Amino acid sequence: MGSSCSKRSVAPLSSHAEVGDPRSNSRQVVWTASAITAAPTAPETGRRSAGARDARQCARFLCGILEQSFGQVLDNLDLQLASKNNSTLTWAALQLPQLQTLLCTELSASGLNPGSISRLLAVLYTLSVAAPDVVAGTLAAQCPAINRIIAKVSAAPVQMTVSAAQSADQKWREWQNLASAVGLDFVYLPAVLSPASKAILIQLHAAAVSQPPAIVGLQVRRASAFADACAHLPTPAASALPTGPSITAPSFITLPAAQPSAHQLSSSQHSMQQQHRTDTQTPQTSSSHSSMQHPEGDVSSQTTGAGSSSAHLLSSDVEERGWPDGRDGQLQGGSREEGEGHGPRKEFFALVGAGMTTTRTGLREEALFIYNESAACYWYNTTLRSSADAQRQYCMAGWLAGQALHNRTDLGIRLAPLLWQKVLQGGSFQASFENVQSFDPAAAQALQKVACMPGQDLAALLQLEDLPLDTSREAYVQHAVQRVCVEDVQWQSASFAQGFCAAVSLDVLQAYIVRPQDLTAMVSGSSTSWQAITGIQDVFHIVLDHQLQTEFQDLVTCLWEVVNAWETELKQHFLFFLTGSRRLPQPHTEVLRIELPFVAFDLKDHTIMLSRLPQAHTCENILELPNYQESLLAVHGQSLDCLLAHEMRGKLKSIIDDRLRLAILCCNSYGLDDRHAL
Repeated sequence: MGSSCSKRSVAPLSSHAEVGDPRSNSRQVVWTASAITAAPTAPETGRRSAGARDARQCARFLCGILEQSFGQVLDNLDLQLASKNNSTLTWAALQLPQLQTLLCTELSASGLNPGSISRLLAVLYTLSVAAPDVVAGTLAAQCPAINRIIAKVSAAPVQMTVSAAQSADQKWREWQNLASAVGLDFVYLPAVLSPASKAILIQLHAAAVSQPPAIVGLQVRRASAFADACAHLPTPAASALPTGPSITAPSFITLPAAQPSAHQLSSSQHSMQQQHRTDTQTPQTSSSHSSMQHPEGDVSSQTTGAGSSSAHLLSSDVEERGWPDGRDGQLQGGSREEGEGHGPRKEFFALVGAGMTTTRTGLREEALFIYNESAACYWYNTTLRSSADAQRQYCMAGWLAGQALHNRTDLGIRLAPLLWQKVLQGGSFQASFENVQSFDPAAAQALQKVACMPGQDLAALLQLEDLPLDTSREAYVQHAVQRVCVEDVQWQSASFAQGFCAAVSLDVLQAYIVRPQDLTAMVSGSSTSWQAITGIQDVFHIVLDHQLQTEFQDLVTCLWEVVNAWETELKQHFLFFLTGSRRLPQPHTEVLRIELPFVAFDLKDHTIMLSRLPQAHTCENILELPNYQESLLAVHGQSLDCLLAHEMRGKLKSIIDDRLRLAILCCNSYGLDDRHAL
């Protein structure tokens, strides 16, 4: 019975889903959407409420069809790619044309055609535009399968790196072909996308249209990443910033303590890093290249790693296409860590977010954004005085927030949706009590008390705030709303918006139906919690060396048993070691490769192998694992063909635990590829 019901819910769509067809739900849905947007009078309130219910029901029904169909398709695809009989096709090697072929095959088998899917999306788009307050915020949650497809597009080789940027246009065309082939119409699709999915497509789209890619090099210290970045903006004007999407190419440096740079002499160039209020910790060290000096000059690791070798190309690229005045973004007198790629980039933006929210009274530094307990998000610092230096910092903060979107990363701080509403609406923004209510419930509650405040208390309040004594309660509330949303943050919001709009086109955001809540989620980053997953391996697409798939499966099994038994803090260190970020990515949007690059030829080599530490390349999420299993068996004189006994398995887990702990806790910077740890 369940199977027949399932087929009945899909078949009518393929035959009768033309918009306006009386046998479909489309006519009713369109009518409902238009009914909801009609301005209600008092007698029409009941009708409007019923229309809202109809809209939600129709949206739920149509999303259910999409989810049922695409969900089964993707489940079948996952099984196909995970099959042991499939040795050639993996997520790491999967190209978008191959993904297109697989999706089309599975959809055809399910009985859905692209035209039907496109018409479904068109109706859902109509609902989202006509009744945004009713259904727009729930469509993405009801269509997780569609968003899984975007995650798989992200997991395909579409990397935001210097070497890969030139192929972005090709990747964008391949995505358009895929979307068209399966009915994911570009105009209607954003209606059912999550903020993370919108961010993926915006980045890919922006990278495709900005050819050749702008490459902006920044040399910064970890302890003052945001302050050092601000030093490259000489004036508060956004015209001094590179416009449009840019590949941000940070390099971390260590400056001699006795020789402060010119940037340290400016009051705006001090360190602005501390733990900020997010659900995860802010990274302060890196992992891809360890074996280097700590930013303060102390050697703190014996591990080693590798990153992209294209870092030496940055200076000439930046001089040609980066900063408008040809600056190369370099700090003088420091040693630069070798390493370029997505790992350093993610670490840089996380440090920048920390710098924006830090107050260091000893250095007379004030945070640009202050955490609002009531709203559980950050808002402009209203205690700052307007100055050229402060305006420059807000302008740079906006630009970096925009570039974080283009670089497939985030700032790790939750900026208030009201902040983004002001950016998106610009001069057309009109403050309302609802703005305050959604932004700061405590402040809204205090304003509501004014309505029942005794006249004597109201007069005292008006006198305290230097307002005319004949000001009505309603006028006072409107005055307070205008002050909170506009007047108190006028120059801060103008400077921030100026910088953000220099990086991101508002037209593009409008095309993707990006709302204030979406930008809050995009800039704050993934909300995937450690409690919501059973293991780190369930978040990534795991790609293993051939030997790990065949001969040394126990090594991988023991690795995950060790890591998943750790407390959350150690797991965050491990994630940072691999990716450059302590925040879990959106599930299945990134590939994690585990390789066995080290070779042992004799007993001495095997003994050395057992003391070698793992290495990581955060540029491409690669873990280079010494073959502890092979060497452990060799040192104990056991055949490689024998199964690990319980005692030997315990020893293997103990070695993995000890070596990996040391590697993830003692790495602090991007280091030398030719320095080995024994």
